[in-house]
Amino acid sequence: MVLCGERFIGAWQFIFLMITIFFAITVSRSITKKGSVWIGILVFFVLYYLLGWMNHLLFGTEDLWIGPAATIQFGNETSVNVSPGECASAWGGLAFEIVIAGLIVYATAYLIDRKVEV
Repeated sequence: MVLCGERFIGAWQFIFLMITIFFAITVSRSITKKGSVWIGILVFFVLYYLLGWMNHLLFGTEDLWIGPAATIQFGNETSVNVSPGECASAWGGLAFEIVIAGLIVYATAYLIDRKVEV
């Protein structure tokens, strides 16, 4: 049984990771100075830190994807208890990341098209 769209959220985590990696690569390639690779790596880690911090401010959790969205108990009976608040906060964080991903894709396309030096 898929709870709170676990497969969708797992796929989204991968897609969002790839988008941020591509953005960091684009930033590093748009810089023509020495050490641009290190700047790209720094951009990746700063971006992930800032997004985690913003998720914490907006939704009150360190990382929305860590921690159970449901409690499963095995025994004579199998029961699944899903907390609606946990699913709602996960979807809220997902919506936030979709908006941020759109902005990152736009910035990546802008840097590629304009070949802007950062």
